Order: sequence, then C-alpha cells, then structure tokens
Amino acid sequence: MKLGEVECLRVTPDVVRGNTTGDQDVCILYFHGGAYTIGSPSANENDARRLAISCAIPVISVKYTTAVYAPYPAAVNDAEAAYEALCASGVVADRIVLAGTSAGGGLVLALLHRLLAKQWPMPACVVTLSPWLDLSMSYPSVDELSAKDVILTRAWTTRAAKMYAGQTAINTPEISPENGSFEGAPPNLVLYSKVEIFRDEIESFEKILNGFGVEAEFHAHNFAPHAWPMVVEDAPETEDAFSLIAQFVSKHTT
Repeated sequence: MKLGEVECLRVTPDVVRGNTTGDQDVCILYFHGGAYTIGSPSANENDARRLAISCAIPVISVKYTTAVYAPYPAAVNDAEAAYEALCASGVVADRIVLAGTSAGGGLVLALLHRLLAKQWPMPACVVTLSPWLDLSMSYPSVDELSAKDVILTRAWTTRAAKMYAGQTAINTPEISPENGSFEGAPPNLVLYSKVEIFRDEIESFEKILNGFGVEAEFHAHNFAPHAWPMVVEDAPETEDAFSLIAQFVSKHTT
C-alpha cells in the first residue's frame, strides 16, 4: 500500500489472528530497526504482526529511505510524510501510536521532535524498543558492554552512524534524538536491556524526558538482548514485553 508517497505494509489483527475485538479507530505507525542501513517492512513483517496481535489494532509499517540510498534527512522526511498522510486520510492524530525498534525507535523520536517543533497534532503515545539515541557512540556502555551485547557492535554502529549522518553534524537532534526538545510530548514507553551497548544513552534519555515533564515509563531487562521483544520468539520475557506494550497502548487510546 501507499501512504501518500511513502510505501507501507499494513497488517491488521484479523489477518493474523481471527476474532480480535480491538479498537479499529486506533492504529500503530511502525518503524523497523536496522541501524538505518538495512531492513524493510517486508523483511520485518513479523515485528508488525506481533504488534498487531498483541495490541489488537492495525499496524502500518513504513518503508523509509535507508542510508545506503540517501543519508539524513531522507528517513525523517519519509517518517513525517507518512504521519502527515495518515492524518490526511482521516485518522485523528491522537488515535495514532508511534512505535519503533532500535534505529526505528530513534527515527520515531526524531519525528516526534519535528512534530513538536512544527506544532503538529500529537499522537496518542510513543513506544520504542531499545531506541538508538546517540549516534556519536560516546556513552561508556558502548565499550563496557561490548562483550555482553550479542546483537550490536561499536564497529557496525559507528559505520552506520557515519553513513546515515552524511555531511550533517552527528549531534543534530533529528540524528541523535537525545539532543532534542520534547516539551509537550505524549506519554512514552521505552523497553531496553541492561546488557546492550545503548544502555547508558537510554537511561540518560529517561532523565531528559522527565526534565521536559513528559510522562515516561522505562522498563529494563537484566539479561535479554538488544530489542529482545523483536528478536526472541516464544520466550516468557517476550510475551511479558508485548503484554506491557498492549496495556500501555490501551491505556492511552481508550
């Protein structure tokens, strides 16, 4: 499907599981992970399906421009265009849930920063899983947890960050959202791991959101991997994570 000029994949609960009774006025606008360099809605379709099943509402997964095709601001422009088109289609902004995994989580927060700056209507809430918030890779956990993080490495993320930023300063808020302004943002739910290299920047971001007066819930797992709800199937920790997401989404959309 097309959402404006941005290609998307739409997953509805009834397609993946029959007899759901979710609120069909609500939808999740989802952004996949992949360090801004890999991934697509089709490659990450299982992620969207899990969200649709757990929350019992449709998920629209956005095919944003990855850095191998164009650097920043292409991905953020695509995210904004998808949000704008969704609103233009008749979906009220406060019935939209923004969600993203890893780099997709960072992209969600970059979009949120832009929406706030432009005084766009706000989504109902935001859900991010292990969001990438500091592309300078400057926090101690990047090296301290390098032996424990089974998903990410400094080498890969540093190369990806340079490719994504292009000629733009790496600390630009729409590239490294930890530098953004979030006053007036809707409630945020953040899930992350205590043994992923992004740990420190995520925990710092909790203080940043609190400083802006944003309602925020941060939940850490002590030993699961980076973005574990999307990479570990059939585990109690994953089921617990999706239950938590569903409860949070329901709380802020009903």
